[in-house]
Amino acid sequence: MDEIRSLKEEIRRAERNPNKTSSQRRKAYERVLQLANSTDVASKKLATDTIKDFFADFPEYQDQAINAVYDLCEDPDRDTRLAGYNAIASLSRTDGKWVVRNADVLVQLLQIDDENEVAVVKQILQQHIDLDATRTFKVLCDQCTFDPDSPHPEEAARLRNLVINFLKERYRPCVSRVVKTDEVWDVLFHGLLKVCCAVGTSSSSSSCALLGCSSSLF
Repeated sequence: MDEIRSLKEEIRRAERNPNKTSSQRRKAYERVLQLANSTDVASKKLATDTIKDFFADFPEYQDQAINAVYDLCEDPDRDTRLAGYNAIASLSRTDGKWVVRNADVLVQLLQIDDENEVAVVKQILQQHIDLDATRTFKVLCDQCTFDPDSPHPEEAARLRNLVINFLKERYRPCVSRVVKTDEVWDVLFHGLLKVCCAVGTSSSSSSCALLGCSSSLF
C-alpha cells in the first residue's frame, strides 16, 4: 500500500505539471501502466482510473494502454472487470480513433454470462453510439453478417442474435435519438438490410422490424 500511496502522490505532482509530455508525466504514466499487471486489486483499480488521464498525451503508449485495459476486462476479479469496461468508454472519449476497436471489443463482451456485467457493457455500447453513431453502428451491423462457412458459425450466429437483441432493446431509448442524419441512417439501414437479405431466421425478423423503424424516421 505504501507503493500505491507513493504513486498517487507522483501522479498528483505530474498532473500539476503544465507540460503534458514532460518526463515527469511520462515516468508516472509508465508506472501506471505497470500496475495493470499487478495481482493487487487496488493497484489495478488505480490503473483503470488513471490511464485515461495520460492516454492522449503519449500516443506511443496507446497500444500498450489499450491492451492493458482489455486484459483488465478479463480479470478474475469482478470489480476490476467492471472498472475495465468503464475505462474503455473513457479512452474512446479521450481519443475517438479508438471507437471502432473498442466498440468491437464491447460487442464481444455481450457474450458474458453474468447478466449484471452484460448490462454494464450495454450501457457503454450505448455511450459509444452517442459518441460516434456512424462508426459504432457499422461495427454492430458488421457483426450481424458473417460467412456461413466460417470455422465457428454457431458462435457467430449467437453473437449476431445478441447484437440484434441489443439494438432492438435499445432502439427507443438510445438508437432512434441518434439516427438524425443521412450518414447515420444510411449505415444503420443498409447494415440491417444486409442482415435481412442474408439470414432466414428469427433474428432476421427482428432486424427487419428494426429496419422498418429506422426507415420511418425519414
